[in-house]
Amino acid sequence: MNKLYVSINKLPPLFIVLFCVVSLFIFAFLIVCSAEASGADKNVSGLEFMSQSPFCTISRDYSERLISEEKQMACNRYFDEKFFAPWSQDKPVGGVDLLLWGFRAFSRRKVFGENRQPRSKEWFGVQHDNASIESFGTLNRKAISVEETDLRVFPTQDPLFYSFDEPGEGYPFDYLQNSTVQPGEPLFVSHISKDGMWAFVNASTASGWMDIRRLAWISEAQIEEWKKHSLCVVVKDNVPLLDSEGVFYALSKVGTILPISRDRTLADCYEVLIAIRGSGGNALFRSVSLDKKAAVAKPFPMTKCNAAFIASQFIGESYGWGGLNLKRDCSATTRDFFTVFGIWLPRNSKAQGQIGQKIDVQNLSVCLKEKRIKEEGIPFRTLATMPGHVMLYIGEYYGMPVFLHNVWRFRFLEEGKEYSHIVGRAVITPLNPRIKSEKGELIETRIGERVSHFVILGDK
Repeated sequence: MNKLYVSINKLPPLFIVLFCVVSLFIFAFLIVCSAEASGADKNVSGLEFMSQSPFCTISRDYSERLISEEKQMACNRYFDEKFFAPWSQDKPVGGVDLLLWGFRAFSRRKVFGENRQPRSKEWFGVQHDNASIESFGTLNRKAISVEETDLRVFPTQDPLFYSFDEPGEGYPFDYLQNSTVQPGEPLFVSHISKDGMWAFVNASTASGWMDIRRLAWISEAQIEEWKKHSLCVVVKDNVPLLDSEGVFYALSKVGTILPISRDRTLADCYEVLIAIRGSGGNALFRSVSLDKKAAVAKPFPMTKCNAAFIASQFIGESYGWGGLNLKRDCSATTRDFFTVFGIWLPRNSKAQGQIGQKIDVQNLSVCLKEKRIKEEGIPFRTLATMPGHVMLYIGEYYGMPVFLHNVWRFRFLEEGKEYSHIVGRAVITPLNPRIKSEKGELIETRIGERVSHFVILGDK
């Protein structure tokens, strides 16, 4: 100890200062990287010791791009084309089958309501009658969402569950919850329900029944006005959209896209347009302010630091099947992450696994899958896909490939029987986290063996 003290004191003063600064930086970095997610799950091996900060997977040049500016701008142009597509339609996409699939899928099996009682044939008959099938494609009108809301399979808020006694079923798996839309999304309306309360809409990523109070009819002139502005994208969750007098209009989340009506270069906010529902349900535009800490010009440059920052916004969010309760499921998490960077993703996990540069790993062991992702995967640009689930590869943590995903449960086998461990939130885990049994033994989950493909995005 004395020798160390003497040797340090013999060093030049500038070196000592640099030594202290670097030491403090390393100390601070280790504190951040040792942080656990709030309420870390001690029964999941990986969560108990693994940092829940995406920043701990990046090193060296934080400003390094993960995709070239040229490629990212090409992706962004394609994104905007897809995002605004409903305003270019003259008829509904998918045909009447898109409207009827829920009746075919659910009316033939035993399903339940919120009171755990079976849904009756009469209940299905009421939904079918209200869907006004004969009116499909007769209105064909363009609209815009005025606030965050659900897209439903049937024109009702009534939920539909499979057996509450089956593992992984019951709440929150309301199978009539198809997706959500954010404020300011382009919509195409096929027709209105019989009771006048619901509109069957095509949004850019999904279709379904939407509460008609949550949309406004938009004219061609208004569409041109909306589209002529550059766009910004929200980078923090649950940001209220307020006017200058503090009047609340809607809630925005990471991935909400709005046009910039005025960029005050020296100010700390954007003025953005929102649509509200006026007389006759017609759209009126209002200007609101968005703090530049909560929104950025789209697309956000995809650097290491920016990617880690956006990923960090999802950590710990509760699981929401199909966007239930305005929360995210696995595919909504990945989609909203890439939206910020102008990279288009479809809405569900199956469709997300069918785009991009695919790497087939379905016949490999978990160890070989880990080796493959480390060799060929690009952090923050690579998905790990499997039937019913998708994860975002974010890099390595102490040499171990790790993934961000919003997951409801981990399945595992114990003495030949399958069990579930509920996680119910967005977490960072290894490819194959392990569960502690009641005996204290570590049992491997089945998620790693179920991964079938890695998909690299951003080359569109």
